[in-house]
Amino acid sequence: MRNDKDLVIHCLYIIDHGVCIYSYEFKPVSLLNEDLLVGFLASMDDLAQVAFQEGVQDLQIKSGYKLSFYMDVLHNLLYCAVCSGEDDTVLLSNILREIADAFSVAMHSRLESNSRTERSAYWFFDDRVPKILEGRVKARDQKSMALGLTLGMAVIIGLMLAFLPFVELFLDDDDPMRPIAFIIDACAVVLVANLVSGYLAGNPRRGVHTSLVLLVLSTVVLSLIWEISAIIMPILLPYNLIVSIAAGFSGGKICDRLKLYPFVMLPM
Repeated sequence: MRNDKDLVIHCLYIIDHGVCIYSYEFKPVSLLNEDLLVGFLASMDDLAQVAFQEGVQDLQIKSGYKLSFYMDVLHNLLYCAVCSGEDDTVLLSNILREIADAFSVAMHSRLESNSRTERSAYWFFDDRVPKILEGRVKARDQKSMALGLTLGMAVIIGLMLAFLPFVELFLDDDDPMRPIAFIIDACAVVLVANLVSGYLAGNPRRGVHTSLVLLVLSTVVLSLIWEISAIIMPILLPYNLIVSIAAGFSGGKICDRLKLYPFVMLPM
């Protein structure tokens, strides 16, 4: 067992025709018996070669974990990752494909030999796996939400203050298009701020929560530092609400597509 800090997938297994030729355990998964798991994966190998389509197939298991399978058809190897049930399938597909490509390149001569199931021959691949997953994990907690709020608020205040000299020009009643342009620009500011805060919050649900809190905070703060906001904010509120929710959700979704969830020891 390794103790690679902040690295997940929890466990990685590579199965060759029913034999586990390689495994890497980043963190212990509570009460998940490795022998039983490897036996299950070995029994899945023949089925996977026939039934699995290209890409990752997920199998949800108890206590918030899932097994993600990737079949390397070229080399007839089944890759399996034990990971968080919340991890994005597209992200896992990219990571397992990257691991499979690195493994097949590094072990090309061994995979072409008659002794390809000799497990000890693959130990030196241990140095490669953490490098592939480095920087692929992000916490989703209260601290990440607070950071998202802080940076989102900084973006809103900074951009709105930058636009301040042009507000009267945008709201000129002589040109009916200028208020519309102002609304579009204001929504663009809200969009950028909430994409940032949603991404830092970590997932769509947290992103939406952060965006709603950010909308309230920004409205209060701007009302205190900007007198004309008492007139502008009621006009902008419906637009800002829609953009905030959509951008917060999108920012969180982008994070899910780019970052794995950190390891959490769950009861089985």
